[in-house]
Amino acid sequence: MFCSKCGIQVEADSKFCGGCGTQVVGGTIQSDSQPSTRALQTLAASVPAPAPQNEYVEKAKHTSKQFYQFAIQSLKRPFSTCKEVNDGQKVNGIISLALFAFLFPLFSYFVTRNVSRGVGSFTGVSPDIPFGSFVIQPFFYALLFFAVFVGVHLAVGKMMKVETNYLSILAKYGSLLVLPITGLLIANLFALLSLSAIATFFFFISLALFMVASFSLLFTLNAEKTSDSGLDVFYGLIITNIVMVIFYFIVGVSIINQIIGDLQSGPLGFFM
Repeated sequence: MFCSKCGIQVEADSKFCGGCGTQVVGGTIQSDSQPSTRALQTLAASVPAPAPQNEYVEKAKHTSKQFYQFAIQSLKRPFSTCKEVNDGQKVNGIISLALFAFLFPLFSYFVTRNVSRGVGSFTGVSPDIPFGSFVIQPFFYALLFFAVFVGVHLAVGKMMKVETNYLSILAKYGSLLVLPITGLLIANLFALLSLSAIATFFFFISLALFMVASFSLLFTLNAEKTSDSGLDVFYGLIITNIVMVIFYFIVGVSIINQIIGDLQSGPLGFFM
């Protein structure tokens, strides 16, 4: 039987509740199969509520799993996967572009820092290498480059009479960059370990793969054409290269001037 006040189980021949001291009288004790409502409420209140799942953590896990599968497929079949990718994979494409935009300047930072430490071992003064100027600012410049690059391909694709959209091209380009990203990861790892020769080798391999991926993007768009009308892919390449060279020059000069200015303001004035 259960006490009707506190819900504690008591013996059938007990005169008082062992939990709260309430006298056991007829009507206040219920059978074991029918505990009082108060007893049920007391027992329910003593059971801790399950902790709610963190929605953002679960979403991040799901996104990471999707990108991993996306990357594996892109490594196995780069060109075929690029043709199959559409705007439904836009998140994976954005992650891929962001990784490349970060890892590319990060390599320059590691290499320059290693050189700075080497100079410091001889001069006793190690020039400060600004992380913001070497990594953060170029990162945003690279994102701007990718935005313009995808936009130019969208415009050329429309002239080629290809049925596509901005997010679809972004996702396709992201899939093509998975292989260069892998090379950059290896290059940065060796640069972090101060193995400059091996790091530089993988960096230039990644740079070559990046150029191949950039040229291949227009051919994947051309493969989606359903007719022979529209601009020929050869002229599409010419237009794309002219526009991007102009963009390279404008942004490149800005980045170089910024880095030189930051280094000259530091110790030794850019090594004098």
